[in-house]
Amino acid sequence: MRGFGGSDSTVEEMRRTLAAQGDVVRAAAERGVTALAGTDAGMGPHGQVATEIGMLLKAGLSPGAALGAGSWDARRYLGLPGIEEGAPAEIVGYRDDPRADVEELRRPAVILLNGRQIR
Repeated sequence: MRGFGGSDSTVEEMRRTLAAQGDVVRAAAERGVTALAGTDAGMGPHGQVATEIGMLLKAGLSPGAALGAGSWDARRYLGLPGIEEGAPAEIVGYRDDPRADVEELRRPAVILLNGRQIR
C-alpha cells in the first residue's frame, strides 16, 4: 500500500519505525532526554495533545512525566513562566486528575487564556 506515493520498501520502513517509537521514547526518557508532547502543525488536526500524552503513557512514561510533557515541562523548555505571580493566567482545569485518567484531558472544566475564561 503506497497511499502517499512512496515505494513499498519506504512504507515498510515507516511501519517498522512507528512500531518501535514507544521503545525509543521510553529508552530516551530513561537516559534523561526531555520528552515533550505536541503535534506537527499541518501534519494532522490540531487539538491532539491528549493523544500525544496518551502515547507517552503507553511508551512507559509515568503519568506525571507524560502530563508534564504537554504542560509545565513544555512551558519550562520554551522559557515560558509556570504558575507564578505575574505570569499570564493560562490555565486548564479538570474535574478529575488527568494523571489518573488521561481521557480527562479531553474534558476540560475551565480554560483561562490571558486571564479570561473562554470555557
